[in-house]
Amino acid sequence: MKTLVLMIFLVLLVSMTCQDDEGTSLTIFKTRADYSKNVPVLLSIDKSSIIGRPGELSGIWPIILKDSFYLNGTLGLNTGYLSLTFDEYNQNSNWNNDSLYKFIIDVNPYTEFYYKDNDRGFYSQYGAYGVDTGLINDLISKGNLENYFKRLK
Repeated sequence: MKTLVLMIFLVLLVSMTCQDDEGTSLTIFKTRADYSKNVPVLLSIDKSSIIGRPGELSGIWPIILKDSFYLNGTLGLNTGYLSLTFDEYNQNSNWNNDSLYKFIIDVNPYTEFYYKDNDRGFYSQYGAYGVDTGLINDLISKGNLENYFKRLK
């Protein structure tokens, strides 16, 4: 019995100390309008069709930052936004990409877009969703985002 308890403890200890870096990328962006309540969709390179949409929408709400910037809640640079809110989108389970395309309100929403891949330096147990938004807001205030994030737009 003691051996079993010790093995379970060791497995739990190892799993807690081995951190998975997947999913730790950060995006910071500014849009032409407030799309924080609108559903994002992934567009083809020529923006003529929807090629992807979020599977679980509840986990992608953007975090409001300073000066109209947002943190996360995007599908990348080829994101377009629908006129549908998350609630409206979730009311219909029969959406297909072609039927959703008519709801697109902006295929080029970003005025600025920054990206940082797998850097735990901006994570904090006290921040919004585990991200140190105070530190990021300080970078925005000082105009230093490009010193820490790659500007893609």
